[in-house]
This record gives sequence, C-alpha cells and structure tokens, in this order.
Amino acid sequence: MNRIHYLQNLLPGKLAKGLEIAPAHNPVCPKRDGWNVKTVDCVSTEELIAYMSNNPGNDLSKIEPVDIVWDRGLLHEAIDPLLHGKFDYIVASHVFEHVPDLIGTLNSCERLLKPDGVLLLALPDRRYTFDFVRPFTTPADVIEAFEEKRERHSLRNAYLLYFYSVLANQEAVWERSILPTKFQLNFLQAAAEFALYPDRAANKYVDMHAWVWTAASFKLTMLELLLLDYTAFEVSRFAQPLNSEFYAVLRRTHLSDAKRSMLESQRFDLASRAILEYSNGAGMPQHLSVSAVNSPNFSDMQELHVAQPAEIMRSGSAAHLHGIRVHAQKTLEHLWDALNVALGLK
Repeated sequence: MNRIHYLQNLLPGKLAKGLEIAPAHNPVCPKRDGWNVKTVDCVSTEELIAYMSNNPGNDLSKIEPVDIVWDRGLLHEAIDPLLHGKFDYIVASHVFEHVPDLIGTLNSCERLLKPDGVLLLALPDRRYTFDFVRPFTTPADVIEAFEEKRERHSLRNAYLLYFYSVLANQEAVWERSILPTKFQLNFLQAAAEFALYPDRAANKYVDMHAWVWTAASFKLTMLELLLLDYTAFEVSRFAQPLNSEFYAVLRRTHLSDAKRSMLESQRFDLASRAILEYSNGAGMPQHLSVSAVNSPNFSDMQELHVAQPAEIMRSGSAAHLHGIRVHAQKTLEHLWDALNVALGLK
C-alpha cells in the first residue's frame, strides 16, 4: 500500500461527493481515477500549470483541473451556496499548516460538509522539518488568529520562518537519525528578509507555516477548540504511518456532559506528551519494524519528516499553497516506496 492508497482508505469512497483542497499534481482523489471530487485551489488551472512548469521534475499531466478558485476570504465563501452541506468529505494534504486562520477554515469545512461528513488532514510533524526548533502551536495561538480574522501571516510567524528555519547537513529534508545542524539563513540574511516582510505582506500573500505540531500538540489544540465551542470537529481517527507526517480524520460531534468530562480528563496527559515530544525530537534513531508495518492500522509506527529550501519558503507566489507541500509530498512518496521495498512488500 502506498501513501495515496492509505489516505484514500480513510475516505468514504470514489462515489461519495468530495472536495480536495490544493492537490496540484499529486491528488489524493484524482478525477482521472473516477473520484467524484471538486478541486479547490488559489489559482486557475492555467496559472497552476504555469507555476508548476518552473520545476522540470513536475508531471504536469497529473495536475488536477481546478474547479473552484479560492484566492481570498474564507473557503465556504468561494463555493456556490447551493453546494454548502452537500459534501461527504474534504481532504487537504499539507495545506492546513499554511492557513492564517485555522478556526475560520475549520468552520468553513463544517458549513460545506454533510452532518456526517469527514475532514481528512495530512499534516507535517514539526520535529523532522525545518520547523525543528520552532515552538509548537498552542490553542491560544489559533484562537488569537481567529479573533483577529487573520488573512495574512503574523509578524511572529514571519520572524520564526526567517530566523529559525533549519537545515541538516546542508539538507532541508532529513530522516529521524539526522539532527539539524544549522539555520537556513544567517542572522543578517534573516534580518533582511524579516525587514521586508511587512511591505511584502501588504501587497500579496507570503506563504509560510502558520502552525507547527506534533501528534499530541495537534490533538490538544483540537480538543480545547472543541471544549471552547470554536469548532464542532473532534479527532475521530488518527494515524502516523511515517515519521514525516500524521493523518487526522475529523468529524462533527455533540458534546454531552459525559464527553466533556472525558475530554477534560485527557488535557493534562496531552499537554505533558506534547512537551515530551517537543524535547525528544530527532534524538535517538529508531528503526521501523516489520511488526509495526504489519499492524492493523499502522498507528503504532513512528515518524520520519520533510522540509524545504529557504528560497521556496520565502516566495510570495500566487500559488502560495504549493511550495513546501509539493516538495514534501514527493519526498513522502519516495519514503513510502523505500519502506515497501525494504519490507519486501513491493
């Protein structure tokens, strides 16, 4: 099973009505394979092809035709109101860590999904990316962005991008046994980029990671947003089949007194685990075992991860959802293939 098939197995199926956000040339639900899906992107198909053609390694024939252009405002505002509440699922791979207003985007997804619909997210684990030394996102960070109705990334996030993005042995992509060795930019370079950010952001969107999580810190964020009624989504299923990313299936839920009490009992454990995950990072090498791969849901496997070059991170291209994610997804597919070969599964 490759990465795409694994993600597809978390969805209702090809005939269900779906929405995929910014799949570029690596969709989870390709229309050419019979998926009943609409594609959302921040640019038109023609603009996307032009952007992707800058990298000769991209297979332009696999670019998903864009049905809906979302280039401003909230997601649901870009979609015909007649389609609100009609989708069985929404899928976003390496997208939600970029959105300036996470709660606003979650609320849009609630409007677009059927009552029993699912939101499938693939998200990077900060411990194995250029975000290695960044502090993890807290619920307070997410709430602040929502209350500010943020449409551009904060000065804080820009500072963390330019001053604290790292490399490992000159590589922006590494596996668990390799620790970061240096910052991507020296201090003067970072200061110069940071000084330019306010003017850049005033004229156009500048892409970056707004949110950085590990498994526990993401679960804690979603739990507290639910308890505070900022979202109706709960994490109904969670998996981390590679070190590099984790998958979360979100469904709407009703908060009974019993469920509220149960969630409250999990908060301290999740907060404690988030600290432990933050501190152990990419410390001791851990090798994937055959028993882990053969487990029923892959959920007991550890993590691997990816990052991207500073010049991609600094770009303010109109195709702002694609820079890091396209690079990351190529690396993830390679890791899946290597894992299957090593285990004799391919």
